Amino acid sequence: MSANEVQTKLKAFINTYVELVGDDDDDSKYLNKPYYLEQLKQLKELEETVLKINCDHLYEFDQGLYRQLEDYPCDIIPIFDLVVT
Repeated sequence: MSANEVQTKLKAFINTYVELVGDDDDDSKYLNKPYYLEQLKQLKELEETVLKINCDHLYEFDQGLYRQLEDYPCDIIPIFDLVVT
C-alpha cells in the first residue's frame, strides 16, 4: 500500500468513522456524527494537541489499514499526524 493510499484511507477513517453504541445483546446503533471529527472539535475547544485513536475502531473500519499500522508504525504514524493536522 503506497503512502498516498494510506493517507486517503486515514482521511476517510477520520472523516467518516461512526462509533457503534451498545452491545451484541441489545439493539446496537451508530451515533450520527463522525467520532473523530467530534474528538478534534473537542481538542480544539480545550486547546489540547493529542488525539487518541482507538485501534479497535481502525480495525473495524479497515483491517488492512490496521495491519499496516501494526506492521509499520514508524511509517504510518507520521502519515496519521499529517492527516490529522
